Amino acid sequence: NVRLGYWWDSKKGPTDRVENGRGWSFSRAITRLMPAPHSLVDEMLARFHGPVQRHWYLSDGGHFENTACYELIRRRVRFILCLDCGQDDAMSFEDIANLTRKARIDYGAELNFLAGDEAKAALAEVGNRGWVPEINEGLIGMPEAFAPVKNTDGYANPDTGKAHALLARVTYSDGEPSVILFLKPSLLANMPVDIQHYHRANPDFPQQSTADQFFDEAQWESYRSLGQHIARAVLSIPTRTQ
Repeated sequence: NVRLGYWWDSKKGPTDRVENGRGWSFSRAITRLMPAPHSLVDEMLARFHGPVQRHWYLSDGGHFENTACYELIRRRVRFILCLDCGQDDAMSFEDIANLTRKARIDYGAELNFLAGDEAKAALAEVGNRGWVPEINEGLIGMPEAFAPVKNTDGYANPDTGKAHALLARVTYSDGEPSVILFLKPSLLANMPVDIQHYHRANPDFPQQSTADQFFDEAQWESYRSLGQHIARAVLSIPTRTQ
């Protein structure tokens, strides 16, 4: 969908809302007469009234923080599994950098990225509490491990990729730390043949523009199959056999 949010009718009448929402006002009169245009103007001006008015704006939050981990960090969820699927053809990890910045500014929480023995130790800490499945630490890497070398024709060479996952320890000013496992669309060796074929036909896969909101069958299945392949590899999920 093109828009990031939805105006939800709470069905709350004037006497059911908070105190400062009661009574008559010019704004509320306009809302009753022209609810759709008034709501769209509020949306363009980033003017949201919460429970004061009948219609509440519900958003996926992508214009603020695209991974959806912000609220989970605020709640100090101990183990977070995040799918970092925003378009990132340069593998710059912009969305994760934005999350790191906001977590530090708003919550005083630091995200430190781990690999190798440090990642193994962090996973063992939360794994001993029974919160996470078995994880293949060999597919966890630092950001530079995600960018496969591209051939002269622009196609990524999956044999040069080294990681599917990024691991971060979230340290708070007090209390026990959290762990975030980020899974990111990436091409490594031993991809299913249909995924390899789709990439050869579409060199920007799996980092195609999010402006494309109309997937055909091949595109949809290629992303689904890649996601399944990555999840099974990182989370050590055995492939089902007939």
